[in-house]
Amino acid sequence: MLFFRGLTGILAALAGWFTTILGMKGESRYSRVLRSIVGTCFTVLFLIVTLAMLAEAFRCIYDRFGYDTGYELEDDGNQYLSRGLTYHNTGYDDDGYVFDCNGNILITGISWIAKPLGRDSLVCYSNGRKRGYFNMYTGQVVVEPTYSHAWIFSDGLAAVDDNGLIKFIDAAGKVVIDKNMAYIPGMNGYVFHNGYCVVRGRGDDRFGLIDTKGN
Repeated sequence: MLFFRGLTGILAALAGWFTTILGMKGESRYSRVLRSIVGTCFTVLFLIVTLAMLAEAFRCIYDRFGYDTGYELEDDGNQYLSRGLTYHNTGYDDDGYVFDCNGNILITGISWIAKPLGRDSLVCYSNGRKRGYFNMYTGQVVVEPTYSHAWIFSDGLAAVDDNGLIKFIDAAGKVVIDKNMAYIPGMNGYVFHNGYCVVRGRGDDRFGLIDTKGN
């Protein structure tokens, strides 16, 4: 309420300033007509600003409480994947989706995504329970969400937690490195940089490096 009073005061002051500059303070017919025109213009401006604010407030409430009837392709929450694909995060668990440039929904039920590094094209995503991968250019799911933990692709490989063991898969989802490394909760990384990835030994604090060949 105070805001609207302040806005009204500002508009009234501006209207008075304009009438002073244009010499509309007198009681001549010319002055009265100009004051009427200026007053009408400022009233219309005030209504436009008020309606815009109400529309924005309604949109925020709409988005907050999810009063939608389906998949709305809104600008808010969109994350660019490629020229043809976009990921939309609705703000609610397991309700994100991927759509193409024609508005077609390709993948639904997404909790979050993690884009790959470099030239890799597979995006890691979660359905809220398991993790898998989809192609960021075609929207095709390459690896179904079957892993409890999975990391982003880098240098053509990605680490996955396969029943408590860390393994590395290629872009086809095939396991190419299996060194019987145990999954260690809280261990971050498993990402290749310049051909090497930091790994941790089983049951100790020793760290080492592994290359893309598994050496």
